Formats: sequence, structure tokens, C-alpha cells
Amino acid sequence: MNIYDAIGKIEKFLETYPAEHGAEPVAWGPTETRLLPSGDDADTIKIWFNFGQSVPEKHVQRLLDQFEEVLVRDHPELGQFTLQVRGDAF
Repeated sequence: MNIYDAIGKIEKFLETYPAEHGAEPVAWGPTETRLLPSGDDADTIKIWFNFGQSVPEKHVQRLLDQFEEVLVRDHPELGQFTLQVRGDAF
């Protein structure tokens, strides 16, 4: 799978996350999402979420960890890529 196919899978996954993936339905609702291949590393995908002010900053890392865990669980083929999942609440 090439990196653009992987990004397509992640975009599709985001359309139904968390409702259809058995994830804890807590405060998920980023106001902005960016998903792109890294310009530095050929096998790295950068995923960034802005949760806005509706999510306390202290909860952001838990939401990101849960997202990445469920994504890789549901799509183990993404394991060939390095996922850089980051987020903010502003």
C-alpha cells in the first residue's frame, strides 16, 4: 500500500469515528483536522486535530491515544507507516 492509499483509508475511517468503531464516545468532535504525508519521511503520516475549546487540554492526549489505538486495531495494514497523531484544544 502506498502512503496515499493509507491516507485514503484514514479519511474514510474518520467519517465514522468513533460511532462505528467501539471507541468511547467522549468529547470527540475536532473542529479542524489535517491529514497529510510528511514532507521529511516517506513512510510517515501526520494527523493533527484541533478540538477547540470544548475539550479541556488535559483530555487531548487521551483522545489522541484512543484514536490511534482504534485506527491501528481496525486497520493493521497501516502498521507499515509511522503515524504522528497530534492535537490541540484552542
